[in-house]
Amino acid sequence: MTAPVSIAGVDLPLDDQPARVLPARPEALRMKRCETALVVVDMQNAYASLGGYLDLAGFDVSSTGPVIANIKRA
Repeated sequence: MTAPVSIAGVDLPLDDQPARVLPARPEALRMKRCETALVVVDMQNAYASLGGYLDLAGFDVSSTGPVIANIKRA
């Protein structure tokens, strides 16, 4: 029997699922859900939204929609 693992007083989930392997260079990345965090910093409407500063300045921001949708889903 193993003791629960915690960091800074927060119990970490014990995850016995295998790591996902993501293709990357120079070598593939093995990522386990219980050891991975998603950090989203400073999403700005001016740079990532239709009608924002970059859009109004003529830049194509159409590719930001799917990225934002994935962030919301995460």
